[in-house]
Amino acid sequence: MTTLNDSASSRRQFLLGGSALLAGAVLLGSDLVAAPGGLAALAAAPGPRVPVAYIEGSQGRSVADVLVAGARALPVASVRGPGSIGGNAAVLTVHGFASPGHATNSAFAGVLVDALIQSPAHRSETIPYFAFTSRNGAGAMPSSPTRLRMAAVRGERVGLRVTTLDAGAVGSSTSRTSHVVFGSNRSGHVATVRPGVYLLGLQDGLWTRPVSLPAAGDAAWAGMPSVVVVVEAEAAS
Repeated sequence: MTTLNDSASSRRQFLLGGSALLAGAVLLGSDLVAAPGGLAALAAAPGPRVPVAYIEGSQGRSVADVLVAGARALPVASVRGPGSIGGNAAVLTVHGFASPGHATNSAFAGVLVDALIQSPAHRSETIPYFAFTSRNGAGAMPSSPTRLRMAAVRGERVGLRVTTLDAGAVGSSTSRTSHVVFGSNRSGHVATVRPGVYLLGLQDGLWTRPVSLPAAGDAAWAGMPSVVVVVEAEAAS
């Protein structure tokens, strides 16, 4: 049976075994990522989708300034209008939990977030990049934010795979995995990537309608377990 620690360890071994260098090259703008076949297949694949919200008016603002009482979280599929990154280079940062309470009093034994990028060697595959991990329990600390540079290409840009382990399932294989793909064009299950702050829901049913967020630290966040992701347009050199 597979535990969260086993999964995290295998991911680290995979990256340290050489794929980390390859993943880093692609994320840093390799021209080899021009054909996003694996990400397109992921976007079309069946299976649970990560519920995603976009925080209205969050472009160019810090997470602390955005996640405040009264801020509006919109289902990402409902966001319209100009502002998409398009085919330009951008930086995606996986920050961690939306509320400190998600780390100290989580409904999950652990949470893993992998960024999935197009494999330059095998067009039909993706490469996982270890982006965020958290284990519940005494002394456990979530990982630090991870910044990923998305190369200047059109189509599917990056996938995010979220795995949660049930709080009562430590030492077993009971887990749930879901995914979402961000891209420069609205198409099917691809979320249009634009600068701003996103919330990746860790439970089904989250972020299906506009929601006014509670204040930081409010107990209401317990019903909205989420991971924060920020997208920024790359500054012109």
